[in-house]
Amino acid sequence: MALEQKLQLRLAQKLVMTPSLQQAIKLLQMTRLELQNTLTQELVENPVLEETEIVQEETSDTDEDSPELEQEAEEEADPMAEIDLEAYFNDYLDASGPTTNTFEARQAPPLENTLSNEPDLYDHLLWQLHMTELPAARREIAEL
Repeated sequence: MALEQKLQLRLAQKLVMTPSLQQAIKLLQMTRLELQNTLTQELVENPVLEETEIVQEETSDTDEDSPELEQEAEEEADPMAEIDLEAYFNDYLDASGPTTNTFEARQAPPLENTLSNEPDLYDHLLWQLHMTELPAARREIAEL
């Protein structure tokens, strides 16, 4: 009666259906009426959900004021337009020095990420050679 240890490797492929994937498949199979009923039911059951309406205004191409209306609609739709960014960032920016240099310095990649030259095949092989444990004589021969 001998005890043996065996190691077996099996490769299997499985399809894992996550809850969000299952929900997406169910929603894609529904008709429009079923989808509307499901949405209203979810809105009733979940107090955190809110129903919002998307209002699209139609403008004619013959209207002379249409570029102005489009610009006004863009301004109304932009939530960042209401925020005074200069006042918000005034605490962080140094008023005594130029701000453009600070901004450009933030945009540049870190000095550690820049290399003076790309490593070539010789440098890579030399690095591999130094990673191995060889006697000094063999290492010198390999470097040559």
